[in-house]
Amino acid sequence: MRPPCEVMVKKFLPAVRALVAHALKEEGLEQEKIARMVGVTQAMVSYYLAKKKDGFITSLARFGLSEEEISSMVSELKGAAKASEVYATELLYSYWRTTASSGGACELHRAISGDLTNCDLCMRVMVNRETEKERRK
Repeated sequence: MRPPCEVMVKKFLPAVRALVAHALKEEGLEQEKIARMVGVTQAMVSYYLAKKKDGFITSLARFGLSEEEISSMVSELKGAAKASEVYATELLYSYWRTTASSGGACELHRAISGDLTNCDLCMRVMVNRETEKERRK
C-alpha cells in the first residue's frame, strides 16, 4: 500500500517548506523562527537554505506546476505561515488537493509504487472529497 499522500509527504511538502523558508529568510527572519513557522527543525531550515531554490522549484514543476504557480503558492503560504499555523496548513492542503486532483501527482505516485499503470486514485480521491464536502453544505 502506497497511498498518494506518501508523495505529498516525501516530495511536495519538503519542496514547499524549503521555498517558504527561503522566502521568509529573504525577509530577514531567523532560522529558529522560520523552523517554527514551517514545522521543521532549525537544522532542516539550515539544510534548505544551503540549497539553491532552483532544485526545489524543479521538484514542484514535476507536479505540473508552472514557475508562476509555484511563486504564487509560496507567496501565499509565506503570508499564511506568518498569520496562523492552522491557516497555513489549510492553505497547503488546498494546494495539494488541487495539484493531486488535476493529476499532478500521478507520475510520481507511479514511480514509488510499481503496479499503478492505469491508476487515477489521486484524482478520484481528491475530487470525491471536494464533491462530498459540497454535498454537506
